Amino acid sequence: ELRSRAYVRARSDALSAVVGASCERGLDIVAMGGSITQGRGLSNVSLEHYAHRFARALDARCANASNLAVMLRGTRGRDSRYGVHQLPRVVEDDLSVSRPALLIIEFATNDFEGSGTPGAVSLATELLVGSALALNARPRAPVALVMLETSRGGRGMHANVTEKGRLDGCAAVIDFDSIEPKAPRWWVGSHPSALGHALMAALLVHLT
Repeated sequence: ELRSRAYVRARSDALSAVVGASCERGLDIVAMGGSITQGRGLSNVSLEHYAHRFARALDARCANASNLAVMLRGTRGRDSRYGVHQLPRVVEDDLSVSRPALLIIEFATNDFEGSGTPGAVSLATELLVGSALALNARPRAPVALVMLETSRGGRGMHANVTEKGRLDGCAAVIDFDSIEPKAPRWWVGSHPSALGHALMAALLVHLT
């Protein structure tokens, strides 16, 4: 059911290759996005946020102490245009050249609801995804890219990105609007509840 309803498509092998060695090599989990990434609406971000939950699930797999770092780079109300400018700082400040990384990008809801024109935002998404995927062309540890999408407008807003195959290098494209859309137990207003974050983490664990 998770596979059929909860994400658009995924390349589990690509994601597993990066996180599979996390017990030995460590892993940087870096999330970029808006207020969902920021953890808005959660009472305890370090405990309830999907990225922290996912890190704890990976840590539980390790027989010995692992070296996992979680960095949340979310800013309320920002869309992919901000992400284009944010990515170089994330690469410089958060991504080690010697440790594998999982880079999660979530601007989809703000891309849909923002004041920018669809074309401009969509082109920004294309540039952001392309720049993130290009990280693996550098002499560095591998980076797996996961996109969190929204079916409310994401597929239309980002149609040029999808049609050009720009997302093909992503390890996974997760459509979080298909997770019981707007059901009270999963969402509080426009943000996932603690239970919603738990399900988002479970999807990432499911893919690895």
